[in-house]
Parts: sequence; C-alpha cells; structure tokens
Amino acid sequence: MIEAFAPVRIDLAGGTLDIYPLYIFEDSGITVNIAINLLSHVRIIPGGNTFRFHSKDMNLKAETENLDSLFDGNFDLIARAVKYYCPGSPMKIITNNPIPKGSGLGASSSLLMALSGALNRLSGKGYDRTQIIDVGANIEAKSIKIPTGKQDYYAAVYGGINAIWFKYDGVEVEKLLKEKDDIKELEKRIILTYTGESRFSGTNNWEMMKRYIDGKAVGPMKNIKKTAEKMRISIINKDFSSLSSILAEEWENRKNLAEGVTTEKIEFLMEKAGRAGAMASKICGAGGGGCMISLVDPEKKEHVVSALEEGGAKVMEFSIDNEGIRVLENHNG
Repeated sequence: MIEAFAPVRIDLAGGTLDIYPLYIFEDSGITVNIAINLLSHVRIIPGGNTFRFHSKDMNLKAETENLDSLFDGNFDLIARAVKYYCPGSPMKIITNNPIPKGSGLGASSSLLMALSGALNRLSGKGYDRTQIIDVGANIEAKSIKIPTGKQDYYAAVYGGINAIWFKYDGVEVEKLLKEKDDIKELEKRIILTYTGESRFSGTNNWEMMKRYIDGKAVGPMKNIKKTAEKMRISIINKDFSSLSSILAEEWENRKNLAEGVTTEKIEFLMEKAGRAGAMASKICGAGGGGCMISLVDPEKKEHVVSALEEGGAKVMEFSIDNEGIRVLENHNG
C-alpha cells in the first residue's frame, strides 16, 4: 500500500501569471503563495483484476477494466493519471479531499500531486519534483480542456511560503520565510473563509487569457506582476504591516482582468470583514467564489471571525505547511 498527502494553497499575489504563455508574454511571471495543512490524501492498494476508485469526499465509487471509460466523468483526472503511470496494473485508489469543491485553494491540483507522487513511486518511474509537476499539469489541461496554471502544483509539492518564478528557462521556487517564529507571525494575521459560492477556475483563467491576447487585460496583468513583486519584498523583509495594502491592490487588479471575478456575496462579506477590522481581503484563485482571505491585526482577529460567520461565511482553521508532498509506503498494508 502506498499513501500520499499534499497541501492546498492560499495565493497572495500574482495568480494567472503562472499560465503558459502569459508569463512569456510578460518576459517572466511571479506568484506568491502559501501552502497550508489542509491535505489531500490518496491511498493506493495494488492488485485485483480491475481499477477500483473511491472518492470519500464526493461519496462516489467506480470500477472498470478500461480506464478510458471513466474519461470525462467524475474520475476523469484519476483515470488519466493512472493510465499514464500504470496503465496495465489494476489497483484500488481511495481519495479524500477535505476542501469544498470550487474553493479556489487548488484542491484538485493538490489531489493530483498526491496521486502522482504515489503513482510515481508505484510505477518506479523515479521522476523528480519538476517532472511530476509537468506531467500533472499536462494531464489536468487535457482533462479540463482549458489552460492551467502551475502555481498550485508547486505549493503542493514544495510546501512553505514561496515566490514562484516562471521564466524562459524554467521555474524557480524561492522560499520567503524559513524561521518558525516568522511563519507563525504571518499565519496569525490571516483569516481563511469559505464564501459558500463555488467556482471553476478554468473558465475565469481562460477569459483572462483571451482578454490579454485581445489587448484588454495587458495593463492589469502588468500591475499584477508588480504587485506580486512588492508582496515578495514585504514578506522577505518581514514587513507584515504593509501586506494589507498590497493585498488590496492585488484584488483591485484582479477585478479588472475579467468579468465575474467578484459577486454580490463576495462584496458583502468583504464589507462585513472591513467594518469589523479587517485591513484587506481577496478571493483565492481566479475569483467568482470559493474561499476568501482577510488580513487582520491579530488583536482584532476574533472580532473579524465573528463578523464573517454572522455573514454566512465558514471559517477554515489552518496552519502553514512547510513539508509539501509526502509519500509513504507500507509493505504490510
């Protein structure tokens, strides 16, 4: 038996610049994100005569001898990954994702990285982290038929608080904070909530890319890059008090990228949070719903949490995950 775990992420700035070829158009891209300890979990039990899949969080099961029969269904992503790594090896796969669907936290990418890590071990391919990410990104793009960014994969695989640079010659992961006390200081300033509205990142990302190519989102995209660079510097300098103004700037830039990034519910919750003392808020991921982060003075955190819950948001407890993907093998399992 092989088990794997991978974290989801909170994106602070620079999202969408991780999509090829947008970062080439801008000479390079940068995203700043935080891996958190809400973990996707995959368990693989080799053997049997069929492929058996069980999603605990979706309460769904499937069994087949032909992986292609599961394409374009609920187990599309899993079936495609298994077909790539272990096409002739029947197995049982049990998955569990604790994150609400459409959260904007990169949950599907986190699950795919956990699955890919486990399948990489099982198949004996011996891929390194970059290869696992590249294969996973291609599998997901094939599955959802829309361009995908890569920042989610890097957070899931590497963990930590990172600036991820997308360049002509590859990707560089830069750890921004390493000391536990600094990480805790940032952590206690963040509130993560689920708005109750689901979203599909592919649609928004595709709209943003089309608007960029049409020349309608070039300015906002350049601003997003500048904002991400400022976010990186502030975190490196441990200037946490400046993060709120940068986060607010990021949110304004993102709303200018495409329609549907914000909604009445989102604006309502952000107003509730602001009146209670939050210094800035933004939606995670491409926008349109899902999860929201708010930056607060730690002394006002409890008051802001109460206001958000009163507004109908679900507060999600978390801590920052520095480990990234972990793959465990149990020969007795």
